[in-house]
Amino acid sequence: PNTTLGNPIPAGTTVTITDTTTPAITFTAVINTNGTYSQSLPAGTYSVTVVAPIGYTITGSPLSNPTIVTVVPGQSKDAGQDGLYFITSISGYVFNDKANNGAKDTIDLPILGVTILLTGRDINNQNVNKPAVTDTTGKYIFDSLLPGLYVITETQPIPYLDGIASVGTGAKTQGTLSYNTQSDIQLESGNLSINNNFAELVSTAIAGFTFNDSNNNGQKDAGDIGIKDVTIKLSGIDDRGSVIDLSTQTNNDGYYQFKDLRPGNYTITEIQPNNYLDGKDSLGTNKTNATLSNDKIANINLGESIVSANNNFGELTPSSIGDTVWIDTNNNGIQDIGEPGLKDVNIQLSGSDDLGAVTKTTLTDINGKYQFQNLRPGNYSLVATIPVVTNKYRVTTKNVIPANIEKDSDFALDTGGLTASLNNINVTSDYINLSYDLGLYQSINISGYIWEDADKNGLQDNTEEYIPNIEVKLYLSSGVQVFVNIDGEDISKIVTDSKGDYRFDKLSPGEYYLIFAKPKYTVFTTKVTSDGSKNSDVDNNGKTKTYTFTSGQIITNIDAAIQPPPQEIIITDPVPCGGDIFGKVDKFNLLGANFVKLTMTEKATGKAYTFELPTQSDGKYQLKIEYYDSTKSNYVQAGNYRINYSTVDYRGRAIGGEYDSEIKQFEKCLPLKPVEPTPLASMITLIRTGERKSFVILLSIVLTLTGTVGVSIYKRK
Repeated sequence: PNTTLGNPIPAGTTVTITDTTTPAITFTAVINTNGTYSQSLPAGTYSVTVVAPIGYTITGSPLSNPTIVTVVPGQSKDAGQDGLYFITSISGYVFNDKANNGAKDTIDLPILGVTILLTGRDINNQNVNKPAVTDTTGKYIFDSLLPGLYVITETQPIPYLDGIASVGTGAKTQGTLSYNTQSDIQLESGNLSINNNFAELVSTAIAGFTFNDSNNNGQKDAGDIGIKDVTIKLSGIDDRGSVIDLSTQTNNDGYYQFKDLRPGNYTITEIQPNNYLDGKDSLGTNKTNATLSNDKIANINLGESIVSANNNFGELTPSSIGDTVWIDTNNNGIQDIGEPGLKDVNIQLSGSDDLGAVTKTTLTDINGKYQFQNLRPGNYSLVATIPVVTNKYRVTTKNVIPANIEKDSDFALDTGGLTASLNNINVTSDYINLSYDLGLYQSINISGYIWEDADKNGLQDNTEEYIPNIEVKLYLSSGVQVFVNIDGEDISKIVTDSKGDYRFDKLSPGEYYLIFAKPKYTVFTTKVTSDGSKNSDVDNNGKTKTYTFTSGQIITNIDAAIQPPPQEIIITDPVPCGGDIFGKVDKFNLLGANFVKLTMTEKATGKAYTFELPTQSDGKYQLKIEYYDSTKSNYVQAGNYRINYSTVDYRGRAIGGEYDSEIKQFEKCLPLKPVEPTPLASMITLIRTGERKSFVILLSIVLTLTGTVGVSIYKRK
């Protein structure tokens, strides 16, 4: 060994010289402070080893320690140059950098068992490759190093993320950082490079759920089901300035996670899943400064080891409401089998959902079906515009069977009668109710006529006439008379018009029968043929069968035939004695007429007497003339008269006629039994109803005490 100026050899530095014989002989020489030493030796081969003082290391020429030297007798041999260098080292720590600041703070935790590899070349141009492992304090050290140029490389510990490494102090030239590597650490004799540290980070994570938010509160409650295979994207910039763009999909539970993230500022975005409506999203834990918008959570600032959980995306299962607009043919409020739907009915949905006001419209299809889909939670109303037709549609009774919501009608007629509505429909997520029905029906009309069946064949012959003023009553099948129609109009007193027609309008579909009033002394013709347009539809009492009428039916041929009563006028002249009253009685047998008006005009003076003859129980009308007492209401003085009669028959037609008659005044009435009148001259004439006939009768009458002479005129049918 030698020394150079300014670098004295430490005192007491020794060299051991050991021969190679057996047994070996060892010599010890003390090196001078100038670095020289000498030792007298027998000839032989020796191993020369410099013993480095504490704190030093050896280098030499040749580059070995010990050095093998062979000497011969009388020869002086140079054992080579050895150098003493102060020991150098490289050390540092591996730790969990809680603050991610690269500095080893008191809160930072050591990481045990991390491998650090030292590579490079020492001053002797020898390659260096040696590992070290961190101890419980997280420290590693490479000591007893020769001066040289070195690199230290950390094996990234699992499960940590690479943090901010820091160059140490004490080297001639500190290293160059590159993540887990510090290169170009130049050591000179005595350099102790310390705090070549590697900071590590516990990874961060962002996680959450995509779920079906059944109550739309934005919270994942017990029972809310996750939605799988939903794409979630992560974007942002980490602490190293790297742009992050990742994506993942939710698992079967609707859970997603972005793990092993570095600290940074992040945004997560959900791709709206098919078949769902966007629900309410919620910020997760550690949400300072995070912002929420539709399907996006932004500005999630994550520090070291921070996990932001429950960044959740609530979704809604679309709701649907609807069903059918149908023709309630029997107006029972139930959609029975075979009752058809009504197409092209305008249905409007209005209300408000969780996002605001909503208005939608649709038309019923060919089967009367309608449906509003993809509805959000909210409160809605349905309004149906009732189609305008000649025989207008009406709304059937709603909720006739509350337990059968799928079949009954649910709408109520609105004021004005142009729309029907169903209000206050509360819709939640996944609310499917296809039972909101609307039953419509059209009123029915029943009409017909009454005719005089003159030939009594039960058929409406062309020459047969109609009968006015006949009362017709309508009854339910239960026997209850119908007094008003569905518009509240009085139909309790329907009579045939001048043409014999009657009509019941605006009736609800249902089961009905009719009863026709029968004029006195007439009979009904019962049904004799199946031709409903020609025959009579009543029984002997004027009652029809029970009919079932469905929506919109217009019935025009429920008819009744009445056979006319036998009608006759009987005039008898003279009248037999009747007690102390003498005179003449004229009898009119006009069955079905209410009264007979009789005018007696004296031919000589023109004086007229007028009487209205009341009906008798047998249908006859009788006037008993008083010619004794002029104060009596029935007084008629004796004389020759023209008698006119008129009346209204059971059909309401005016009929009448005239004839001549002489009223004689007898002194007394002989108590003789009168003889039945014998026609001296007679005329029998058939008088058709509605015709007016005049009868002029010229009589030569011989009165005797033993008999009477009479004239009879008959009108029969």
